[in-house]
Amino acid sequence: MKKTLLEVKNLKKYFPIRSGFFSKISSHVQAVDDITFDLYEGETLGLVGESGCGKTTAGRTILKLLEPNSGSIKFMGNEISHLNKKEMRPYRKDMQIIFQDPYSSLNPRMTISSMLSEALKIHKIVPKEDIQKEIVSLLDVVGLPASYANRYPHEFSGGQRQRIGIARALSVKPKLIICDEAVSALDVSIQAQIINLLKDLQKEYNLTYLFISHDLSVVEHISDRVAVMYAGQIQEIADVKELYQNPIHPYTKALLSAVPIPNPTKKSQRIILKGDAPSLVDMGDDCRFCSRFDDNECASGVCFIGGSSRKNQELVELNPEHFVRCHNDLMKQNKN
Repeated sequence: MKKTLLEVKNLKKYFPIRSGFFSKISSHVQAVDDITFDLYEGETLGLVGESGCGKTTAGRTILKLLEPNSGSIKFMGNEISHLNKKEMRPYRKDMQIIFQDPYSSLNPRMTISSMLSEALKIHKIVPKEDIQKEIVSLLDVVGLPASYANRYPHEFSGGQRQRIGIARALSVKPKLIICDEAVSALDVSIQAQIINLLKDLQKEYNLTYLFISHDLSVVEHISDRVAVMYAGQIQEIADVKELYQNPIHPYTKALLSAVPIPNPTKKSQRIILKGDAPSLVDMGDDCRFCSRFDDNECASGVCFIGGSSRKNQELVELNPEHFVRCHNDLMKQNKN
């Protein structure tokens, strides 16, 4: 039986837009709008989508770095969505994040030793006399020599800085790590090293990852399941092999068709979507994806249910453990 570590249900995060002389709230950007998923212990869930779809906002809202507008966040069975900063403190050491930019996320005025020891002291991970020994151990785990402890962030390469970010996340012995585009700023060869390091650490420490990325090749390599996000909502979620071999949502198919193929002799048919991504300002209950198709087009038939309605619907399980948010009546019939 899979043990659920994180439960996210109907999570929403809106950002107000102010205008006028008195800066009154005139509208909202619906950055994350009603997302729901479970994350199981020891697994990696990849969260993919184009820039601006709300992936990073979702990750930071789950960690309560951003306050949610509504919805439920349960970590280890405990509801944390309503907790204030003081009440969240006991959960901080169990929920960590690796940021996209390994340079801006490190304090340039602190040595690596100072940064790592700060977390160890605050959360009382080890006795004070063992802190330096623990720092050396952390650096060794991420593949860095102990002599680097007294250096500053500007003295390291991008890959080394990301290893330091990983060491900082590991220092408090977390259960969940959210990797926010953790390898997107690195060279391809360094990306492979960091991905392999993350997989090794997961096996050794039984870590759970929410891996946020726009790189579908990286996500396929590291993930157990994949959730596809578009315009603030999860459109499809399934096992990684099922999703890559049998994509159902038209947006997922378009994303996968854009992945470069290493074999130059093998050709794939690129799916070009029409129009542009919708504005996230006050979208209401309208379908996020209808604007990318003609009125009489969809994945396998008519786009709108009943011939007129274009309202959002919940994720539906079309195949075992394969959930899709789609407005196509024919798809719903396939489930039956």
